[in-house]
Amino acid sequence: MSRARRLHVPGGTYYVVQHGNVRQPLFAQPDDYGLFQKLLISTLSQTHSRILAYCWAPLALHLVAQIQDVPIGILMQRLTHLFARSMHKR
Repeated sequence: MSRARRLHVPGGTYYVVQHGNVRQPLFAQPDDYGLFQKLLISTLSQTHSRILAYCWAPLALHLVAQIQDVPIGILMQRLTHLFARSMHKR
């Protein structure tokens, strides 16, 4: 059985936690933080969303995001997909 869909509230505020796979660090090198920030800014402008608070630790990232028309799941999927592709290229 699949997980129930998240409630999407345009203009809503969401708390998101993203962990690495099998306890692997999300940010292995100092440059990873800058790359993630660049991708985050691009994704936020595309989705007309904004970040209210954040904490980026090596093993997890925490975001408080205010979204508009694009659901939070799609925003995070775009962001993490772009970041993962960049990590795999390296």
